[in-house]
Amino acid sequence: MEMIHSDNAPAALGPYSQAMRVGSLVYTSG
Repeated sequence: MEMIHSDNAPAALGPYSQAMRVGSLVYTSG
């Protein structure tokens, strides 16, 4: 599992990451 973060995207409003990569899948918030 890998946390994905970009300074070019809006900040998350809660205590979670912008996206997570699990194998070949990417789960995004928002």
